[in-house]
Amino acid sequence: MKQNQKRAWLFLAPTIIFVTGFSIFPILRAFVMSFQGGPLIALDWTGFSNYQYIFKDPEFWTAIKNTIIYALVSVPVALAISIMLACPIHISNRVIVRINISQGTHQDNNVKSQACPNTKNNDRR
Repeated sequence: MKQNQKRAWLFLAPTIIFVTGFSIFPILRAFVMSFQGGPLIALDWTGFSNYQYIFKDPEFWTAIKNTIIYALVSVPVALAISIMLACPIHISNRVIVRINISQGTHQDNNVKSQACPNTKNNDRR
């Protein structure tokens, strides 16, 4: 292993430890616990009985239905509100894409926003 690779793994180690310890391990532990029952001190293996119980429970299906409706309504509404708030800012600032090239500066004024249809092609400040 090259010196640069060792250094890269050294920089990545804290992130890998953090993600594993606080994300991956708890998810895997919760998955295993879903097949167990009883008090948390002494869990017994129950297999799929927890899943059989929850799939027969009408409150579970009500919660699933409510979650789907919430997701299908809240995401488009939040997206529409954020675009409505962003368009006036975009139009008032007259955003121009600038590409710095080593020989000079090039301005691309032909960029038209897909989200804000009232943006003109040749807006200049």
